Amino acid sequence: MELDSAHLERNRPQPSALSWQTLSATCGTVLSLSREISSRLQQGAQTQELVPLLRQEAELTRQLRDDIFQLGQLSLPSSPGGNSRSQVVSQMEELLSQERENHQLLSSRGVKINGTRPYRYRPQKT
Repeated sequence: MELDSAHLERNRPQPSALSWQTLSATCGTVLSLSREISSRLQQGAQTQELVPLLRQEAELTRQLRDDIFQLGQLSLPSSPGGNSRSQVVSQMEELLSQERENHQLLSSRGVKINGTRPYRYRPQKT
């Protein structure tokens, strides 16, 4: 499941092309990778096998955070019926749950994780 950084950059949505659908796709990719990491952890994968996946996940998470910020700046409405926005919210909740589980699995194996700093959305004052 490992993706190279050139692939990530080529497929990164441009700000003008950013939408709830593209955000959902990015979130889905991070979620799939997180599940892969969980599966490998449960199978007893060695740390050296996990490190590249964890680095890739960190990069995708940064991209997801940046895309969320950009989407907030664009103030794009959700698609009709709010399906895309609600799908992203659901994916994010699942991703957070999966990440908590992965963190516990890693901690139980003695692997220390340097987490990213918390992100806080701060809308610009007009």
